[in-house]
Amino acid sequence: MKKFKFNFFKKPQVILVLLTLICAGTIWLSSMNQSVSAPLRTVAGIFVVPLQRGMNQIGTWFAEKNQERMSLDDVLSQKEQLQEQVAKLQAEQAQHANDNDEISRLRQLLNLKETYNTYPTVGATVIMKNSGNNWYRKFMIDKGTNDGLDVDMNVIATAGLVGIITDIGPNYAIVTSIIDEESKVSGMLRKTLDTCIVAGDMSAIQDGRLRLEYMSNNFNSDVDNTVVTSNVSEKFLPGIVIGKAVDVTLEDNKVTKTGYLVPAVDFEHLKDVLVITTKKQTLSDEELEKIQEQLIEPSTSEEEITQPSTEAAEEETEESTEEQTSAEESLQSSSETSSKQQSSQTSSQQSNGEESSESPVADSIQADFQAVPDEE
Repeated sequence: MKKFKFNFFKKPQVILVLLTLICAGTIWLSSMNQSVSAPLRTVAGIFVVPLQRGMNQIGTWFAEKNQERMSLDDVLSQKEQLQEQVAKLQAEQAQHANDNDEISRLRQLLNLKETYNTYPTVGATVIMKNSGNNWYRKFMIDKGTNDGLDVDMNVIATAGLVGIITDIGPNYAIVTSIIDEESKVSGMLRKTLDTCIVAGDMSAIQDGRLRLEYMSNNFNSDVDNTVVTSNVSEKFLPGIVIGKAVDVTLEDNKVTKTGYLVPAVDFEHLKDVLVITTKKQTLSDEELEKIQEQLIEPSTSEEEITQPSTEAAEEETEESTEEQTSAEESLQSSSETSSKQQSSQTSSQQSNGEESSESPVADSIQADFQAVPDEE
C-alpha cells in the first residue's frame, strides 16, 4: 500500500492536478473580502518575493554570462581574422624578401656581365647539385646544346669564376666548379702577373678557402692580392677574377711559396650563373691581346703629354713616324721570310719520313709556352 501511494504522487498528472487546485484555491481566497485575503498576501510575500528576487538574480546571471559568451565569440572571431591577416602579411613579407634576393642576384649578374662585356654570355639557373654536402662541387644548369652551350665553356657568378662545363645535353649541362679536388686553374696576380695554380680542396673549402700552389718566391700579393685566370691557361679564359690570395708564406726551401685563396664566389649558395659562350681555343691572338688590355694589364699612371709648339717639332715627329713605319715593314718582311724558311724546312723533313711535332698555339703573352692543363 505504501508503495502504491508513493508511486501515485510521483506521477506528473497528479502533481499537475494538485498545483491546479492550489492555484484555484488561491484565486478564490484572493477574491474574498480584505480581512480574509490580507494574511494570505502576507504569507505569499514572505515566500514568493524572495523566490522572485532569486529568480531575477539567476536570470540576470544567465544574461550576463550569455553576453560574455557572445563577447568572447566576437573576440575569438576577431582573433582568427587578425591571425589570418598576420599570416597573409608574413607571406607577403617573405615574398618581398625573395623578390629582393632575386633582384640582388640579378643585379650582381648584370654587373658581372658589364664587367666581362668582352665575352658573350648566356644566363642559366642551377637546377640540381651534387649530394653529400652543401657545397656546389658539381651541379646542373637548365641550358644545353640547344642554347648554344658546349663543353669547356667557362661559368661565372656573383663576382668571379665558378667553374667549367664538363658534360652537356640538349637542355642541361654539368658544371664542375673550381672547388672540386680534381680542379686545377692557372692563375696570376692581376697587377704583378706572378703566376700560381689554384687547386680545389674540399677540406680547405670548409674554411672558405682554396689552395695556392707552384708560386715562385717572387710572388708578391702585397700590391694587389686579386688572383685572375692567366693567359697560359688551356681552357679558362684570361682575366676572370678567381679570388684573393691570403696567408702567402715562403717555404723552407726558400724557392717556392704556398698560400690560400678566398674565392670570389659563395659556393654554398648558387642559383643563377652566366655561361661564357666563347671558348679559349677559339680566340685569336688579337682577341686575346684585347682582353689582356681590358682585364689583365696593370693600370699605369697617366703621364703628361706635351705638344710641340713649332713646325720643326711636328716635322721631326712625322719623320720619326715614317722611320718607325719603315722599320715595322722591314721586320714584317723578315718575319715572313723566316716563316717561309721554316715551312720549307718542315716540308723537307716530312718528305724524308721524319715525324714533325705540332707547334703550340701562340699566346698573347708567351707564344712558346704550352698552356697549363686545368681539368683532367
